[in-house]
Amino acid sequence: MINITVNNNVQSIKEALSIETVITQLKVESKGIAIALNHTVISKSEWNNVLLKENDSILIIKATQGG
Repeated sequence: MINITVNNNVQSIKEALSIETVITQLKVESKGIAIALNHTVISKSEWNNVLLKENDSILIIKATQGG
């Protein structure tokens, strides 16, 4: 198990999971969100290719409507 931070909350996950797998496990709707890993935005097409490691920090940004 490794520890990562998701929106300022520490989570313990199995080692070497992808961003996409973690988002699914956390039951986060992937439509209309952006992901930043260690302050770098990761393209949605890369979520399945990027493996998380100890102390990584994920920020999930949800799009909102407004005007």
